[in-house]
Amino acid sequence: MFDREQRTENREQRIGNMEQRIENREEGMENREQRIGNREQRTGNREQKMENREKRPGGGGRVTEAGDQRPEAGSQRPEAGGWRPWAGDKREEANENISKEHREFLKKVKAKKIMILSTQILLLIAFLVVWELAAHLKIIDSFITSQPSRIIRTIANLYREGNLFYHIGITCLETVVGFVAGTILGTVIAVILWWSEFLAKVLEPYLVVLNSLPKIALGPIFIVWIGAGPLSIIVMALAISLIVTILEVLSGFMSVDPDKIKLVKIFGANRLQVLTKVVLPSSFPIVINALKINVGLSWVGVIVGEFLVSKAGLGYLTVYGGQVFQLDLVMTSVIILAVAAALMYQGVVYLEKLIVKHNDYKN
Repeated sequence: MFDREQRTENREQRIGNMEQRIENREEGMENREQRIGNREQRTGNREQKMENREKRPGGGGRVTEAGDQRPEAGSQRPEAGGWRPWAGDKREEANENISKEHREFLKKVKAKKIMILSTQILLLIAFLVVWELAAHLKIIDSFITSQPSRIIRTIANLYREGNLFYHIGITCLETVVGFVAGTILGTVIAVILWWSEFLAKVLEPYLVVLNSLPKIALGPIFIVWIGAGPLSIIVMALAISLIVTILEVLSGFMSVDPDKIKLVKIFGANRLQVLTKVVLPSSFPIVINALKINVGLSWVGVIVGEFLVSKAGLGYLTVYGGQVFQLDLVMTSVIILAVAAALMYQGVVYLEKLIVKHNDYKN
Protein backbone atom coordinates (compact mmCIF):
# COMPACT_ATOMS: atom_id res chain seq x y z
CA MET A 1 0.00 0.00 0.00
CA PHE A 2 2.82 2.30 0.90
CA ASP A 3 4.65 1.53 -2.36
CA ARG A 4 1.53 2.29 -4.41
CA GLU A 5 1.14 5.73 -2.74
CA GLN A 6 4.83 6.42 -3.32
CA ARG A 7 4.54 5.54 -6.99
CA THR A 8 1.45 7.73 -7.29
CA GLU A 9 3.25 10.69 -5.74
CA ASN A 10 6.23 10.18 -8.04
CA ARG A 11 3.92 10.01 -11.05
CA GLU A 12 2.16 13.22 -10.01
CA GLN A 13 5.54 14.91 -9.48
CA ARG A 14 6.70 13.83 -12.95
CA ILE A 15 3.46 15.13 -14.43
CA GLY A 16 3.99 18.44 -12.59
CA ASN A 17 7.54 18.68 -13.88
CA MET A 18 6.36 17.95 -17.40
CA GLU A 19 3.70 20.66 -17.16
CA GLN A 20 6.36 23.10 -15.88
CA ARG A 21 8.63 22.27 -18.82
CA ILE A 22 5.72 22.77 -21.22
CA GLU A 23 5.02 26.19 -19.67
CA ASN A 24 8.70 27.14 -19.89
CA ARG A 25 8.80 26.04 -23.52
CA GLU A 26 5.71 28.09 -24.34
CA GLU A 27 7.23 31.09 -22.60
CA GLY A 28 10.44 30.61 -24.60
CA MET A 29 8.41 30.45 -27.82
CA GLU A 30 6.68 33.71 -26.92
CA ASN A 31 10.05 35.40 -26.20
CA ARG A 32 11.44 34.11 -29.51
CA GLU A 33 8.42 35.42 -31.39
CA GLN A 34 8.89 38.77 -29.65
CA ARG A 35 12.56 38.92 -30.64
CA ILE A 36 11.65 38.02 -34.22
CA GLY A 37 9.08 40.80 -34.22
CA ASN A 38 11.62 43.32 -32.89
CA ARG A 39 14.14 42.21 -35.50
CA GLU A 40 11.56 42.62 -38.27
CA GLN A 41 10.72 46.07 -36.95
CA ARG A 42 14.40 47.10 -36.95
CA THR A 43 14.78 45.72 -40.47
CA GLY A 44 11.75 47.73 -41.58
CA ASN A 45 13.17 50.89 -39.99
CA ARG A 46 16.51 50.30 -41.68
CA GLU A 47 14.85 49.76 -45.08
CA GLN A 48 12.85 52.95 -44.55
CA LYS A 49 16.06 54.87 -43.82
CA MET A 50 17.67 53.44 -46.93
CA GLU A 51 14.68 54.48 -49.04
CA ASN A 52 14.75 57.98 -47.59
CA ARG A 53 18.48 58.22 -48.24
CA GLU A 54 18.09 57.04 -51.84
CA LYS A 55 15.47 59.75 -52.40
CA ARG A 56 17.99 62.45 -51.47
CA PRO A 57 19.86 64.24 -54.27
CA GLY A 58 23.06 62.36 -55.04
CA GLY A 59 22.01 59.34 -52.93
CA GLY A 60 22.71 55.72 -53.66
CA GLY A 61 26.38 55.51 -52.79
CA ARG A 62 29.55 57.11 -54.04
CA VAL A 63 31.66 56.12 -57.01
CA THR A 64 35.39 56.30 -56.52
CA GLU A 65 37.90 57.42 -59.15
CA ALA A 66 38.65 53.78 -59.91
CA GLY A 67 35.03 53.31 -60.96
CA ASP A 68 33.96 50.96 -58.15
CA GLN A 69 30.81 51.63 -56.19
CA ARG A 70 31.52 52.55 -52.60
CA PRO A 71 28.75 51.89 -50.08
CA GLU A 72 27.01 54.99 -48.91
CA ALA A 73 26.78 56.14 -45.31
CA GLY A 74 24.46 53.83 -43.46
CA SER A 75 25.56 50.63 -45.18
CA GLN A 76 27.63 48.08 -43.32
CA ARG A 77 30.86 46.29 -43.92
CA PRO A 78 32.06 42.93 -42.59
CA GLU A 79 34.92 42.67 -40.18
CA ALA A 80 36.29 40.10 -37.79
CA GLY A 81 33.67 39.35 -35.19
CA GLY A 82 30.63 40.83 -36.94
CA TRP A 83 29.39 43.78 -38.90
CA ARG A 84 30.19 47.41 -38.32
CA PRO A 85 28.68 50.57 -39.81
CA TRP A 86 30.75 52.81 -42.06
CA ALA A 87 32.49 55.84 -40.59
CA GLY A 88 30.18 58.07 -42.62
CA ASP A 89 27.23 56.57 -40.81
CA LYS A 90 28.85 57.38 -37.48
CA ARG A 91 29.38 60.99 -38.54
CA GLU A 92 25.80 61.23 -39.75
CA GLU A 93 24.47 59.82 -36.48
CA ALA A 94 26.66 62.25 -34.54
CA ASN A 95 25.31 65.17 -36.58
CA GLU A 96 21.75 64.00 -35.96
CA ASN A 97 22.42 63.89 -32.21
CA ILE A 98 23.61 67.53 -32.13
CA SER A 99 21.04 69.82 -30.60
CA LYS A 100 19.85 73.03 -32.21
CA GLU A 101 21.64 75.15 -29.61
CA HIS A 102 24.88 73.26 -30.21
CA ARG A 103 24.55 73.81 -33.98
CA GLU A 104 24.09 77.52 -33.41
CA PHE A 105 27.15 77.57 -31.18
CA LEU A 106 29.26 75.77 -33.82
CA LYS A 107 28.07 78.27 -36.45
CA LYS A 108 29.15 81.15 -34.24
CA VAL A 109 32.57 79.57 -33.66
CA LYS A 110 33.04 79.02 -37.41
CA ALA A 111 31.93 82.57 -38.19
CA LYS A 112 34.39 83.91 -35.60
CA LYS A 113 37.26 81.93 -37.18
CA ILE A 114 36.35 83.26 -40.62
CA MET A 115 36.21 86.80 -39.24
CA ILE A 116 39.65 86.46 -37.62
CA LEU A 117 41.19 85.03 -40.81
CA SER A 118 39.60 87.75 -42.95
CA THR A 119 40.88 90.44 -40.61
CA GLN A 120 44.39 89.00 -40.73
CA ILE A 121 44.37 88.96 -44.54
CA LEU A 122 42.96 92.48 -44.75
CA LEU A 123 45.57 93.73 -42.29
CA LEU A 124 48.37 92.26 -44.44
CA ILE A 125 46.90 93.73 -47.62
CA ALA A 126 46.52 97.14 -45.95
CA PHE A 127 50.15 97.05 -44.79
CA LEU A 128 51.39 96.25 -48.30
CA VAL A 129 49.20 98.94 -49.85
CA VAL A 130 50.37 101.61 -47.37
CA TRP A 131 53.98 100.53 -47.91
CA GLU A 132 53.63 100.79 -51.69
CA LEU A 133 51.84 104.16 -51.56
CA ALA A 134 54.34 105.63 -49.09
CA ALA A 135 57.25 104.64 -51.35
CA HIS A 136 55.41 105.86 -54.48
CA LEU A 137 54.61 109.24 -52.91
CA LYS A 138 58.23 109.62 -51.70
CA ILE A 139 57.16 109.60 -48.06
CA ILE A 140 59.79 106.93 -47.47
CA ASP A 141 62.97 106.27 -49.42
CA SER A 142 62.35 103.17 -51.53
CA PHE A 143 66.11 102.70 -51.98
CA ILE A 144 66.43 101.98 -48.27
CA THR A 145 63.08 100.40 -47.45
CA SER A 146 62.27 98.99 -50.91
CA GLN A 147 58.59 98.50 -51.82
CA PRO A 148 56.29 95.58 -52.75
CA SER A 149 56.45 96.22 -56.50
CA ARG A 150 60.27 96.21 -56.47
CA ILE A 151 60.29 93.04 -54.38
CA ILE A 152 58.06 91.34 -56.96
CA ARG A 153 60.41 92.42 -59.74
CA THR A 154 63.40 91.09 -57.79
CA ILE A 155 61.66 87.72 -57.34
CA ALA A 156 60.91 87.64 -61.09
CA ASN A 157 64.55 88.40 -61.91
CA LEU A 158 65.80 85.64 -59.61
CA TYR A 159 63.36 83.23 -61.24
CA ARG A 160 64.47 84.15 -64.76
CA GLU A 161 68.11 83.69 -63.76
CA GLY A 162 67.31 80.28 -62.30
CA ASN A 163 68.54 81.22 -58.82
CA LEU A 164 65.25 81.56 -56.92
CA PHE A 165 64.44 77.94 -56.16
CA TYR A 166 68.12 77.06 -55.90
CA HIS A 167 68.69 79.39 -52.95
CA ILE A 168 65.32 78.55 -51.38
CA GLY A 169 65.95 74.82 -51.71
CA ILE A 170 69.38 74.97 -50.05
CA THR A 171 68.12 76.96 -47.07
CA CYS A 172 64.99 74.81 -46.64
CA LEU A 173 67.00 71.58 -46.86
CA GLU A 174 69.46 72.73 -44.21
CA THR A 175 66.63 73.90 -41.97
CA VAL A 176 64.60 70.68 -42.25
CA VAL A 177 67.65 68.51 -41.56
CA GLY A 178 68.61 70.60 -38.53
CA PHE A 179 65.01 70.68 -37.31
CA VAL A 180 64.48 66.92 -37.56
CA ALA A 181 67.90 66.08 -36.11
CA GLY A 182 67.44 68.50 -33.21
CA THR A 183 63.97 67.18 -32.39
CA ILE A 184 64.88 63.48 -32.54
CA LEU A 185 68.23 63.80 -30.76
CA GLY A 186 66.82 66.13 -28.12
CA THR A 187 63.90 63.80 -27.38
CA VAL A 188 66.19 60.76 -27.14
CA ILE A 189 68.53 62.54 -24.73
CA ALA A 190 65.54 63.70 -22.67
CA VAL A 191 64.36 60.07 -22.43
CA ILE A 192 67.82 58.98 -21.27
CA LEU A 193 67.91 61.70 -18.61
CA TRP A 194 64.41 60.76 -17.44
CA TRP A 195 65.45 57.12 -17.27
CA SER A 196 68.54 57.87 -15.14
CA GLU A 197 67.86 60.36 -12.37
CA PHE A 198 71.54 60.27 -11.40
CA LEU A 199 72.63 61.28 -14.90
CA ALA A 200 70.02 64.05 -15.00
CA LYS A 201 71.32 65.53 -11.75
CA VAL A 202 74.91 65.37 -12.98
CA LEU A 203 74.22 67.06 -16.35
CA GLU A 204 71.69 69.62 -15.12
CA PRO A 205 74.17 72.51 -14.49
CA TYR A 206 75.91 71.90 -17.82
CA LEU A 207 72.60 72.01 -19.69
CA VAL A 208 71.69 75.28 -17.96
CA VAL A 209 75.04 76.84 -18.90
CA LEU A 210 74.79 75.66 -22.52
CA ASN A 211 71.25 76.99 -22.74
CA SER A 212 72.41 80.41 -21.50
CA LEU A 213 75.42 80.50 -23.81
CA PRO A 214 74.95 82.57 -27.01
CA LYS A 215 75.16 79.90 -29.69
CA ILE A 216 76.31 82.37 -32.33
CA ALA A 217 79.66 82.49 -30.55
CA LEU A 218 80.12 78.82 -31.45
CA GLY A 219 79.85 79.53 -35.20
CA PRO A 220 83.57 80.17 -35.85
CA ILE A 221 84.45 77.10 -33.77
CA PHE A 222 82.18 74.88 -35.86
CA ILE A 223 83.64 76.32 -39.07
CA VAL A 224 87.19 75.50 -37.94
CA TRP A 225 86.28 72.05 -36.62
CA ILE A 226 83.96 70.91 -39.41
CA GLY A 227 84.88 73.15 -42.33
CA ALA A 228 83.12 75.80 -44.38
CA GLY A 229 80.14 73.97 -45.86
CA PRO A 230 76.54 72.91 -45.39
CA LEU A 231 77.44 70.51 -42.55
CA SER A 232 78.66 73.33 -40.32
CA ILE A 233 75.43 75.23 -40.99
CA ILE A 234 73.33 72.18 -40.01
CA VAL A 235 75.42 71.74 -36.85
CA MET A 236 74.81 75.40 -36.05
CA ALA A 237 71.05 74.90 -36.34
CA LEU A 238 71.33 71.73 -34.27
CA ALA A 239 73.29 73.49 -31.54
CA ILE A 240 70.67 76.22 -31.20
CA SER A 241 67.66 73.90 -31.03
CA LEU A 242 69.09 70.85 -29.25
CA ILE A 243 69.45 72.18 -25.69
CA VAL A 244 66.04 73.83 -25.75
CA THR A 245 64.46 70.57 -26.91
CA ILE A 246 66.15 68.56 -24.17
CA LEU A 247 65.06 70.92 -21.40
CA GLU A 248 61.53 71.33 -22.75
CA VAL A 249 60.84 67.61 -23.26
CA LEU A 250 62.52 66.61 -19.99
CA SER A 251 60.39 69.16 -18.15
CA GLY A 252 57.30 67.59 -19.73
CA PHE A 253 58.41 64.11 -18.63
CA MET A 254 58.96 65.28 -15.06
CA SER A 255 55.55 66.98 -14.89
CA VAL A 256 53.59 63.76 -15.55
CA ASP A 257 51.11 62.98 -12.79
CA PRO A 258 52.98 60.72 -10.31
CA ASP A 259 49.72 59.01 -9.33
CA LYS A 260 49.42 57.61 -12.85
CA ILE A 261 52.94 56.22 -12.65
CA LYS A 262 52.23 54.66 -9.24
CA LEU A 263 49.04 53.11 -10.60
CA VAL A 264 50.73 51.29 -13.48
CA LYS A 265 53.58 50.22 -11.18
CA ILE A 266 51.03 48.64 -8.84
CA PHE A 267 49.88 46.48 -11.76
CA GLY A 268 53.47 45.36 -12.34
CA ALA A 269 54.62 47.75 -15.09
CA ASN A 270 58.36 48.03 -15.61
CA ARG A 271 60.34 51.19 -16.46
CA LEU A 272 59.90 50.79 -20.21
CA GLN A 273 56.15 50.25 -19.92
CA VAL A 274 55.83 53.33 -17.71
CA LEU A 275 57.63 55.33 -20.40
CA THR A 276 55.61 54.07 -23.36
CA LYS A 277 52.19 53.79 -21.69
CA VAL A 278 52.16 56.83 -19.41
CA VAL A 279 55.03 59.30 -19.82
CA LEU A 280 55.17 59.65 -23.61
CA PRO A 281 51.37 59.87 -24.18
CA SER A 282 51.01 62.37 -21.32
CA SER A 283 53.90 64.47 -22.68
CA PHE A 284 52.55 64.68 -26.24
CA PRO A 285 51.52 68.39 -25.93
CA ILE A 286 54.99 69.23 -24.59
CA VAL A 287 56.68 67.48 -27.51
CA ILE A 288 54.47 69.34 -29.99
CA ASN A 289 55.33 72.65 -28.32
CA ALA A 290 59.00 71.73 -28.59
CA LEU A 291 58.49 71.13 -32.33
CA LYS A 292 56.88 74.56 -32.71
CA ILE A 293 59.74 76.22 -30.86
CA ASN A 294 62.32 74.31 -32.92
CA VAL A 295 60.86 75.69 -36.15
CA GLY A 296 62.00 79.22 -35.32
CA LEU A 297 65.26 78.13 -33.71
CA SER A 298 66.23 76.00 -36.72
CA TRP A 299 65.68 78.93 -39.09
CA VAL A 300 67.77 81.17 -36.81
CA GLY A 301 70.61 78.65 -36.73
CA VAL A 302 70.62 78.14 -40.50
CA ILE A 303 70.53 81.85 -41.33
CA VAL A 304 73.32 82.60 -38.85
CA GLY A 305 75.39 79.80 -40.38
CA GLU A 306 74.76 81.14 -43.88
CA PHE A 307 75.77 84.61 -42.73
CA LEU A 308 79.13 83.22 -41.65
CA VAL A 309 80.10 80.66 -44.25
CA SER A 310 77.55 79.94 -46.97
CA LYS A 311 77.92 80.68 -50.67
CA ALA A 312 74.26 79.99 -51.45
CA GLY A 313 70.92 80.26 -49.68
CA LEU A 314 68.62 83.00 -48.46
CA GLY A 315 71.07 84.03 -45.74
CA TYR A 316 73.76 84.41 -48.36
CA LEU A 317 71.45 86.58 -50.49
CA THR A 318 70.74 88.78 -47.47
CA VAL A 319 74.42 89.31 -46.68
CA TYR A 320 75.32 89.84 -50.34
CA GLY A 321 72.51 92.35 -50.83
CA GLY A 322 73.63 94.32 -47.77
CA GLN A 323 77.25 94.38 -48.96
CA VAL A 324 76.42 95.74 -52.42
CA PHE A 325 73.56 97.97 -51.18
CA GLN A 326 70.85 96.05 -53.05
CA LEU A 327 68.18 96.50 -50.40
CA ASP A 328 65.57 95.05 -52.76
CA LEU A 329 67.43 91.73 -52.59
CA VAL A 330 67.66 91.96 -48.80
CA MET A 331 63.94 92.64 -48.37
CA THR A 332 63.08 89.91 -50.88
CA SER A 333 65.13 87.38 -48.90
CA VAL A 334 63.45 88.46 -45.66
CA ILE A 335 59.94 88.12 -47.17
CA ILE A 336 60.73 84.66 -48.57
CA LEU A 337 62.14 83.60 -45.19
CA ALA A 338 58.97 84.77 -43.45
CA VAL A 339 56.75 82.82 -45.86
CA ALA A 340 58.89 79.66 -45.62
CA ALA A 341 58.96 79.78 -41.80
CA ALA A 342 55.19 80.30 -41.66
CA LEU A 343 54.60 77.32 -43.97
CA MET A 344 56.90 75.12 -41.89
CA TYR A 345 55.10 76.14 -38.69
CA GLN A 346 51.72 75.38 -40.25
CA GLY A 347 53.09 71.99 -41.26
CA VAL A 348 53.81 71.22 -37.60
CA VAL A 349 50.31 72.39 -36.65
CA TYR A 350 48.81 70.14 -39.33
CA LEU A 351 50.88 67.21 -38.04
CA GLU A 352 49.53 67.86 -34.55
CA LYS A 353 45.94 67.78 -35.84
CA LEU A 354 46.56 64.51 -37.68
CA ILE A 355 47.99 62.85 -34.57
CA VAL A 356 45.15 64.11 -32.37
CA LYS A 357 42.56 62.92 -34.89
CA HIS A 358 44.25 59.51 -35.09
CA ASN A 359 44.27 59.17 -31.29
CA ASP A 360 40.59 60.18 -31.12
CA TYR A 361 39.71 57.59 -33.78
CA LYS A 362 41.55 54.85 -31.87
CA ASN A 363 39.77 55.78 -28.66
